[in-house]
Amino acid sequence: MSASSKTVGGRIRYWWQAHPMVGLAAGWIAIALVGWRVWSALSGHHA
Repeated sequence: MSASSKTVGGRIRYWWQAHPMVGLAAGWIAIALVGWRVWSALSGHHA
């Protein structure tokens, strides 16, 4: 195995498994932000 096997994705995946609740909360926050931006854009166009 080369040193390239330790990628940023691997570190994120390892950290996510070590802190599942934090990762889950971050995922919900990201979904909420995206949903709010889409909703505000749609309501703005139809206003």
